[in-house]
Amino acid sequence: MTPAEHGDAPPATAGAAGCLSRQASTPLLDAIQERGDSLQEAPFHVPGHKRGAGTPARFASLIKGGVEGGGGGGSTTVFSPLQYDLTEIAGLDYLSSPSGVIAEAQQLAAEVFGADSTWFLVNGCSAGIHAAVMAVAGPGGGAQRNHQQKAQPAALDASAGALIGSSRVQMYGAQSLPAPVPAAAAAASETAGGAAAPAPATAPAGSSAPGVLLVARNCHLSVFSALVLSGLEPVWLAPELDPRAGVAHCVTAGTVAAALAGATAAGRRVAGVMIVSPTYFGAVADVQGIARACAQYDVPLLVDEAHGGHFAFLPPPTASDFASAPPPPPPPSALSCGADLVMQSTHKVLGAMTQAAMLHLRGGRVSSARISRALQTLQSSSPSYLLMASLDAARHQAAAGGAFVEPCVAAQVIREAVSRCRLVQLLDAKTAQGAAGTGGTGTHAGSGSGSATGSAGSPSSSTSCGAPKCSSNAAVSIAHFDPLRLTLLVDRIAAVPDATAGTNGSNSTATTITTMRSCSASSGFAVAEWLEARHGVVPELATAKTVVLALGPGTTLVHARQAAAALLELDRLAAAAPEESPGSGAQAPPPLPDMVLSPRDAYFAATESVPAAEAVGRASAELLCPYPPGVPVLFPGERITPAALALLQATLAAGGTVTGATDSSLARFEVLVTE
Repeated sequence: MTPAEHGDAPPATAGAAGCLSRQASTPLLDAIQERGDSLQEAPFHVPGHKRGAGTPARFASLIKGGVEGGGGGGSTTVFSPLQYDLTEIAGLDYLSSPSGVIAEAQQLAAEVFGADSTWFLVNGCSAGIHAAVMAVAGPGGGAQRNHQQKAQPAALDASAGALIGSSRVQMYGAQSLPAPVPAAAAAASETAGGAAAPAPATAPAGSSAPGVLLVARNCHLSVFSALVLSGLEPVWLAPELDPRAGVAHCVTAGTVAAALAGATAAGRRVAGVMIVSPTYFGAVADVQGIARACAQYDVPLLVDEAHGGHFAFLPPPTASDFASAPPPPPPPSALSCGADLVMQSTHKVLGAMTQAAMLHLRGGRVSSARISRALQTLQSSSPSYLLMASLDAARHQAAAGGAFVEPCVAAQVIREAVSRCRLVQLLDAKTAQGAAGTGGTGTHAGSGSGSATGSAGSPSSSTSCGAPKCSSNAAVSIAHFDPLRLTLLVDRIAAVPDATAGTNGSNSTATTITTMRSCSASSGFAVAEWLEARHGVVPELATAKTVVLALGPGTTLVHARQAAAALLELDRLAAAAPEESPGSGAQAPPPLPDMVLSPRDAYFAATESVPAAEAVGRASAELLCPYPPGVPVLFPGERITPAALALLQATLAAGGTVTGATDSSLARFEVLVTE
């Protein structure tokens, strides 16, 4: 029998040799090594250890390799981090069903974070979000809570306040809910009293209506995946939009209370409420007020606190030399505010490795057994012990204290520099804005003609977590700001210095310095590019109007001074160009479209590509999110409306971006085949 009959490969040819030559390359490894070796850069991006500068000492001892001299002038490796890349052998426990050292490490984490139970995650915070939503879904989702959900009294004092939201609070997958909900429903959630008599809030016997999850519309993509996995249907909650910065802030307790009242009136079982706090831009919601609203209905509150795992460990503010830019107080953690389930990206803001995260449970509204079962389904059966070790080490580092002292001082250095700028500002309690009718107290959820915005509502003079009374255009959904998340407002910069001339650290000529490049409508991207190219300051994120700096345990005063000098230089040079008037930042969102198919059904449906004009009226197969403001206009399964199409196209025309589109030009759309 010939080699060919055996299926063996033919003899090597010139083409095969070329293929072998290509296989000798390592493009990803090379790119990672090149970037990691750029020691002159100041990393203001995640992970929190900042390229190893803040690696927990105990973990650093594991991953530091070493060599010793060998015979013949060579060297012999005697110590490699891969010797700790182990598996589930004796003494190392099992992540899927821990009873030994992993269980002990998780319990230590629960104690220091203020949880009853903690789970280590090796697939990021996304896995925690998936598991949390799956745990509350289905008839057994509230196995450890009452089989009834509390409802507000049928009769409410109309004098308590104005009507909440638009003419109807509407929900996907159900008929329009009756009558607007009086503001007393929201007010009751913001006081210690007002507990209502229990009343059934589940669907009528024999009903096949699935449960619903109340979700902030600016949720992470993983929440949509969780809806697919769980089969729950969404009720969207409108976050407050900032018309200047072009970003979304938080949802309010009033918004949540109104949505809970509406869902209860419709007889739908509310599996849980999912909010984002803090946002990517450092805005922290009134989690305590929202938790009280949820408690009135015995509904679990799930908080995506991916960027807030450090809140429990921040030092109190002290007297500072930078009196012109006082730091914001440390925000309370979501667990301390009454959240039931909290998901944290430990790698983003503590010292763990990328992809390492934690899920925390407090209280008895959610079954811990269901969480464990969900994670057994979702997580790898061969978890990385290095990732888990980094979680244990990050917990140890944070609990020991002191890990955030220098980063907080570093943040103050940058704040002080920004306070001296003419054009650059920080997003904070003074500059954050809200748009009338967004976020305040209206629920942004619908299956038809529901309005995209609610009424301004009647927020209290201060939130339960201490947000000050605001002026008419100030943001009302923000209770705190993250002291280590600095969002730079650069919308007044009309031109930036040329970033292409010279190299990092080079002495630029006067001609190079004064060469300016127009960046109207996209100043954030241009500023981020210039900071990195000219000063080695690498931001976490840029939008059309903002640049985000993320600080963590690895952030040093050297990094901060590098960033401060760069910002002062940028501001000085940009001030010589005509100043840009702060723009509107983002258009108001269109009315929410019909949901043609549930997230789960849409995920598994057939799709096709059609021209934009033919897409109107069809169900979207894509999750399309315009930046600004970072709030999805279309989720898979939602009907594409003329208003939605116009907003997406206008975003591109104005220099913004639309994520999730197969065709980035938006000339064609992926739609569902529903017939």
